[in-house]
Amino acid sequence: MIGPLVISSLVLLPFAVFFITLGLRGWWIVNTFGLLNWSKLHRTGVRVNGYITSHSIRTTTYHRKPANSFYYVTYRYEYEGKVYTRKQGVSKRHYQEWADGYIAPVYCLPGTPEMAILSEDRLELQSSLFFIALGVFALLMWTLGVALISHLAR
Repeated sequence: MIGPLVISSLVLLPFAVFFITLGLRGWWIVNTFGLLNWSKLHRTGVRVNGYITSHSIRTTTYHRKPANSFYYVTYRYEYEGKVYTRKQGVSKRHYQEWADGYIAPVYCLPGTPEMAILSEDRLELQSSLFFIALGVFALLMWTLGVALISHLAR
């Protein structure tokens, strides 16, 4: 009965590790700016009006065919007389809804006003949590498979 155990380990364990790593990498990127500062921005940040100034899409390819599209908007906002510009990844829905000139709420930190985030879009957090959940699910399936194989081997 060692065969199925080895096969399940070779198949599910790499998937679990891959998805958890991908999610944690995204989580780290989000924490570098987004999640930790998102919370701080919403607790102590100042809400100002931001104006969408441009849109861009970055498309990855797989075997020379489009695979994934990542949507970005560039926005500008003013705080204490100084104008700031930032580019942020957004969901496809917001990318399509927010035309150039659209007024979107932005939160910026009073001490470091260049640190800002569009308050209506939480794309980075959602995708990171999805990959972590997928990895945990694969790890759970592997654990259940090992337990089942061990039980059947008795």
